[in-house]
Amino acid sequence: MTIDDVCTRLRISKKTFYIYFRQKEELIDSVLQLYCDTNIKENSKQHSFWDDPALNAIDKIVFSSRHWKEEHENEYFVFFYDLLKYYPEVHKKMMVRMDEEALRQIKKWTQEGINEGLLRSDVDLDLLAHYINMQFRSGLADLIGKLDVDVTKTIDFLLDCCLRVLVNEKGYRYYQEKYKNKYPPLARKVGRSFKSSSILAKK
Repeated sequence: MTIDDVCTRLRISKKTFYIYFRQKEELIDSVLQLYCDTNIKENSKQHSFWDDPALNAIDKIVFSSRHWKEEHENEYFVFFYDLLKYYPEVHKKMMVRMDEEALRQIKKWTQEGINEGLLRSDVDLDLLAHYINMQFRSGLADLIGKLDVDVTKTIDFLLDCCLRVLVNEKGYRYYQEKYKNKYPPLARKVGRSFKSSSILAKK
């Protein structure tokens, strides 16, 4: 869509357009800024479970991923692919805004999980937040423009990987028993054959 198309649709002159925007990229950036602000407010209303005292940090992140899978279909990734392709600078600015909000939310959620005794406390929150955000950004970025990829399965996989990095023994047990219906031990048990070989080695 050209600036002429925009002006025709709005029934304004190009002179009027240039009073507010120097170029089309500024219009797109303004629209995306409004989108981000509106999206944050809507998410706060729709995702009321984040403030539910009956849910712990693991419950909240699992529920959040379910909402995300429902809202973000393949068209969402195609949009960002087009934005990156045609307006790379606008895309870069939007990613910075989205990263800032994501990091804020991740650090808040992680601290809650640590306080609940479900997540590891021996990690740097800032580094951890960047790591989680990077994992999702990198993993989902590979989906952009690839309509044959199952977005839902990819989100599930990334969530499972990140949780396994973050949880302690208590959190791991809770996650496995409630959402995986099984509880494989974290540590490998020493087998009988291993004990026998150790005894023979000593002899």
